[in-house]
Amino acid sequence: MAHYPDLAPMPKIRALRTLEEFDDLITGPIHGFRDAQDYYRKSSSLSFLERIRLKTLLLSAVDDPMLPPEVLEEVRQIARRNPALHLEFTEKGGHAGFIAGSTPWRPFYYAEHRVGEFFADVFVQTPQPQTAANQGSR
Repeated sequence: MAHYPDLAPMPKIRALRTLEEFDDLITGPIHGFRDAQDYYRKSSSLSFLERIRLKTLLLSAVDDPMLPPEVLEEVRQIARRNPALHLEFTEKGGHAGFIAGSTPWRPFYYAEHRVGEFFADVFVQTPQPQTAANQGSR
């Protein structure tokens, strides 16, 4: 409220119960969107997925509270038509989670690990172009 005192009256803010209500009242207007639906539509990457041509890992969790399951189903449908998209939707992981480990001071960051594996697989499978540097001296 200190930064945006005229954004919304405090009683409306206190009455918010869902993320969509928050986005409708706060997130959308602060960032120049009409409402939550305008924000979701214009900020979504769904419209770009069909045009991706590089091998791309889409990593998400089914239990992500910020991403409705219907969106993941829409991504699955798009990925069926685009062989560049590689889906990995885990049952658990939350929104920005994928952190595991038996102790807090020794976490295992699954997302970072998985992306590294994915890149390694892609680089092994992708033929490298011949350049003067890797052709040797002539």
